[in-house]
Amino acid sequence: MNRFSIKSCAEVLEESFSNNFPADSQLSFFFKKNKNIGKSERSLIADTYFNVIRNKRYLEVLGSTSNPFKLILIYLIKLQGRSIRDLLPMISEEDGKWLSKVKANKLKNIDLSVKLSLPDWFWLKLSAQYNEKKATQIANSLLSPAQLCVRVNTFKGKGRQEIMTELKESFQEVESQILETKISPIGINLPRGSYIQKHPLYLEGNIEVQDEGSQLLSYLADAKRGQMVADFCAGAGGKTLAMTAMMKNTGRIYSFDISDKSVALIIKKYANYAGLDSHRYAGHSLRSGFATSTAESGAEERNIMAMTGHKSTEMVRRYIKEANLFQNNALNKIKI
Repeated sequence: MNRFSIKSCAEVLEESFSNNFPADSQLSFFFKKNKNIGKSERSLIADTYFNVIRNKRYLEVLGSTSNPFKLILIYLIKLQGRSIRDLLPMISEEDGKWLSKVKANKLKNIDLSVKLSLPDWFWLKLSAQYNEKKATQIANSLLSPAQLCVRVNTFKGKGRQEIMTELKESFQEVESQILETKISPIGINLPRGSYIQKHPLYLEGNIEVQDEGSQLLSYLADAKRGQMVADFCAGAGGKTLAMTAMMKNTGRIYSFDISDKSVALIIKKYANYAGLDSHRYAGHSLRSGFATSTAESGAEERNIMAMTGHKSTEMVRRYIKEANLFQNNALNKIKI
């Protein structure tokens, strides 16, 4: 990495730490704003960005800092094995001295949860369910970059075999590594680093980037045509869109996440992109989602307000009105 790529990576990390956007969406927005960054530099920035996020807790303890620029430097010397001498032309003299102290600092008796960059509560549950060796193996797998996995958008009409044939024709040098996912019937694995963002299959909405685990969650939800579904961990909207195809573009899906505006924009964008009716899908904050869902269940105003913290009954009554509109919709009386 050169000084420009380190500074660029620090900039997008700062944005990611400050906002509630999913990490991949934040990086995508950053590259759209900085179209002058070349393909090779984008790859370096992306790799470093995700690796710092994966190892964030460990890096913060090693350097006693949460500064994105310094976390990158710690990652490069501690986890990548780069020498400080290599980095000196890209950093200030002061940063060089600080980095030498960090490298010389040998932390002893560091907790496994810290070394594996896991929250304490998660490590306690993981190590309680499995023995320490197995739990460590699982945790280490979370620190490793995943291969590229895509989901076939069945709503578009092309099947997995047809999609795989087209991908193998486009990536002939890694043709043997393009494989079906082990469990998901609509997933395809490609080698890490395969660039599909400009591929016609991606641009036309025939495939979406989504890991196999998320694909399987969509199947486990078992959403049927005409049902109403609430996705309380929508993120970038991948599971939501997978369920829309299963529901044959009928019914209604509410997608909830910490930031209602960000998830709403993502859902609407990708619903249109995938050839779906975006009016049937909506993004909400978790608080508004809770209010609407409890209103539909018949909860009283004061009980909803006690949980959501709303100080005015006006907004809560709006949620109740929206819930009643959907419940009393004539379309709900027929099975479609």
